[in-house]
Amino acid sequence: MIVSNRLALALVPLALLAACSARPPGAPSAVVPIPNRAEAAPPAVARAHDVDAKAADPIPKVVRRLVTEEEDLVERSRAMATELPDPRGRARALADVSELAEELASIAATMERSSIANGGVASDILDDVVGKLLLLDTRLALLHERLRTATERTTAVLVE
Repeated sequence: MIVSNRLALALVPLALLAACSARPPGAPSAVVPIPNRAEAAPPAVARAHDVDAKAADPIPKVVRRLVTEEEDLVERSRAMATELPDPRGRARALADVSELAEELASIAATMERSSIANGGVASDILDDVVGKLLLLDTRLALLHERLRTATERTTAVLVE
């Protein structure tokens, strides 16, 4: 009796497993059909389009991303500066943010002018732009941290 109960307990999970995996007759299979290759766009065409889009912009994406991130940080700093309770501190912080925003605009304009004039950007110009962006990033990050502390924000997480 004990052996048959153990055997029954061992067979129950196997029976459940077999019942769950069995497909009722006439049910559709779970096989996904392979799309017709003639209908899909050939990869060579897609790659050529990507190359044309990359060739149209002489400024590397990483440099564009750095400029965009700095612009975002300037706007977040400007928003925090307007929240300062002290009028003189608020005016000084807004002046600092405006100065950094003007410097960033100057760097971006230099980059754009050199790319338009030459049809491409020279390596030494890109090096200069990236060097200026890194120095600006340091100054902007320090200002942003001071503003975060002054507005009594306890976390650096953006809350909007």
